[in-house]
Amino acid sequence: MTTLGKKISDARKAKGLTQEALSEMLKVNLRTVQRIENSETMPRGSTLNHIGEALGLKPAELQIQDEGQKKPWPELLVGHLFLVPLNIVLMIVPGYLCLHLDANTNSRVGALLLAFFIPWFLVSKTQQTAALERLVKYGAGYMAYLLIALVQIGFIRSIGTFLLPVLLISLAVLYYGDRVLRDA
Repeated sequence: MTTLGKKISDARKAKGLTQEALSEMLKVNLRTVQRIENSETMPRGSTLNHIGEALGLKPAELQIQDEGQKKPWPELLVGHLFLVPLNIVLMIVPGYLCLHLDANTNSRVGALLLAFFIPWFLVSKTQQTAALERLVKYGAGYMAYLLIALVQIGFIRSIGTFLLPVLLISLAVLYYGDRVLRDA
């Protein structure tokens, strides 16, 4: 199994950089780079982001877990069970704002704004997560609602109520949001 240190070392060598050059680029001590590459220490937060930027590695490529670091199955189950009510809540908000009997232009504009800002918040908090994984975890409710809306109310009505654009904007932000944040 490839460790994070090995991945960083291989990427550094592929770029033709020495450990000294990388430490200067990152503005860290040479010994820090050596410890990271030897898997003596794990870089976190901004250091990990800077390493990824300097070596041209995507955040998903820096998410390597060693065999000893796997989470126990009860912890994984609880984490995934949390996603079910979260996705249900994320489905209810645009549905209520777009399809409720009292829905008007103001509530639909509010739904459009929430369709951008709620996923944007999720993206900003999960930048290290791969785009497809984020889309599946946090966008499953949106995708299910999209299919249900197209079957139940039809394509034309779902556009007229703004539900289809709201759901598509949310899914697009979940998938492409990290690219915008990274380029900014």
